[in-house]
Amino acid sequence: MNRAAFYACILLLATGCAPMLNKRDPAATINSDPPGAIVFVEGVERGTTPMTYTWEERDGLDVEMELRKAGYHTSTLRFRCDDHDGVLLADALLLHIPYLVDRNSPRMRKLGFQEVTVPLYLEPRQDQRTFLVPVAPMDVDLTDTDLGTADGKPLDDGRDGPFRDLGGASSSAGTIVGALKGTWIDARTYYKGSSKGAELLQQGKVLLRPVLRDLDATFTEKRGRYSGPLDASIDWVFLSGMRQDSVLHTVPMRTRLDLVTTHRTEVMTELLRHAARRLAEDPDLPAVLAGIHKEAVLAGRGEAISVKTPAPLAFEGRKDMLSTLVKAVTTIQTSDGHGSGFLITNDGYI
Repeated sequence: MNRAAFYACILLLATGCAPMLNKRDPAATINSDPPGAIVFVEGVERGTTPMTYTWEERDGLDVEMELRKAGYHTSTLRFRCDDHDGVLLADALLLHIPYLVDRNSPRMRKLGFQEVTVPLYLEPRQDQRTFLVPVAPMDVDLTDTDLGTADGKPLDDGRDGPFRDLGGASSSAGTIVGALKGTWIDARTYYKGSSKGAELLQQGKVLLRPVLRDLDATFTEKRGRYSGPLDASIDWVFLSGMRQDSVLHTVPMRTRLDLVTTHRTEVMTELLRHAARRLAEDPDLPAVLAGIHKEAVLAGRGEAISVKTPAPLAFEGRKDMLSTLVKAVTTIQTSDGHGSGFLITNDGYI
């Protein structure tokens, strides 16, 4: 190595070699649905969506970001800023320098995603009526076996993948019930064949059964954690509490959720939480449930009784009056003889 090359290496050591292969600090675009949310990291305001977030050392490796907007619940985005050791090692091998250089530089970190959209959920109105809705476990009726990809490879419902719970979705009702807390839907888990379940149906008048129709993921995966968009189609089917084979109303939903380093056991849980919160924002659903409750109450009480004023009966004389008003003649037998009586109506009504 000549003297010029030697001094060039010394200069690189002094200024840090990491920027050679990674010239930018770790950054990502943060969106919200709807836009206009204020972003806070560790309680410090960092901007308004859509915005470019740049990681700083004060944020810590485990970043917790809050998005706040008037009229909406606060949403939280959590992710981990990983080491970008590959850049550091490449620099070291390229320049034949020690590996321990620039380890604390922000450029030695990576976020694991470039863009994400965080959903915001509406707060219920103060005067919004609350409805009791029993929730049954989700049915899986996929129209397509293609569930998407992870790192370009096809996904299935295997036990090591993100859709491992599709075979037995018994816990889905509890997930939906938890997601709907704080909304106008007073969701309760329905247990089929139990006295408590029958009582819930009697009170709620309906039974909500979600049906999963389609999944389409475009994920990246690292150590069992998935990032990327997940599209899903879910039918929210409202069945009669009296006759569970009778469909009263259906809310078809197509929704998308961006995941960031979500563990494979939480992928379906996060999707159901998101979809349930979107269901609570349906502007027509409160009126639909109110109508169902009204009809169920009337059906349980029977038909309403209407009282009408009877029409007067016309007759010309006393003889006509008796024949018109007398409906029957009764004979009463006694030990001393017998007697007769007349059954007379008031204007022709008994």
